[in-house]
Amino acid sequence: MLSNNATPRNIILPLIILEALIFGGSVYLAVALRFMGENGLQSSFGANSVLANAIAFTSIMLPSMAAMGLYQVRSREDPIGMFVRVLAAFALGTILSIVLFYLFPSLYFGRGVFSLTLLFSLFAIGTIRPLFFQFVDRHAPGFRVLVLGAGEKASKITSNLRRRSDRRGIHIVGFLPAGNEKTAVDKSLLLSPDESLLETVEKHDIDEIVVA
Repeated sequence: MLSNNATPRNIILPLIILEALIFGGSVYLAVALRFMGENGLQSSFGANSVLANAIAFTSIMLPSMAAMGLYQVRSREDPIGMFVRVLAAFALGTILSIVLFYLFPSLYFGRGVFSLTLLFSLFAIGTIRPLFFQFVDRHAPGFRVLVLGAGEKASKITSNLRRRSDRRGIHIVGFLPAGNEKTAVDKSLLLSPDESLLETVEKHDIDEIVVA
């Protein structure tokens, strides 16, 4: 009965991995451009030093993004609101990075490299995030849910899932009437009560049942 449909956790995990690569890669790109023509990464930084800087920067920025609620699957914010949160996360990350550089001077990679790193990663994050969530909303199949009940309580489920962001990671397969309750959901969403619950679950490949 379990399927490979996307759940909220495995929807957001690829985004976290992608942004981790962006943060780390931005450090390498900033160092390469800052010292272009001076033997690249080897001019003032050894390869191990750049790796340590990339890990440190990523380790600061990911929690900063999480602290601003940017890894919530069903955020209702529009792209502008999301970008404001991204800016706040970068401000927090910058402050934490300065503290880290003060505590561990060996991790400081210079004002120029740090500024370029912030610029590159901000541009990449601001571009990738809207595209990622658009892709998820259009193509992710979602966690298949069967609602047991079709009365007033069940109708509130549909009203609470009006927005696309509310339905992210969830696919309401349908509503199965229970007992003699008065139907309050759209008839097009009703499933046949003639089949047993087990038959309905197997037929529609249900992942979770919600009683309403």
